[in-house]
Amino acid sequence: MSRDWSSFTRQITVKYPAHAIYEAWAVPSQITRWLPRSAEYVGYDGTPKGRDREVEAGD
Repeated sequence: MSRDWSSFTRQITVKYPAHAIYEAWAVPSQITRWLPRSAEYVGYDGTPKGRDREVEAGD
């Protein structure tokens, strides 16, 4: 059975300030503390973003 991982939903309860949760998902070096072993984000033009750079509109 194959799975489509192009998107997923995960509902959890966390006791952290909203800004800390945002950073944990917006910065590749932080999201790996929550879910995957690695994360590589790319900009709107397809160039890799740095490990500590936030996502931006259009990425």
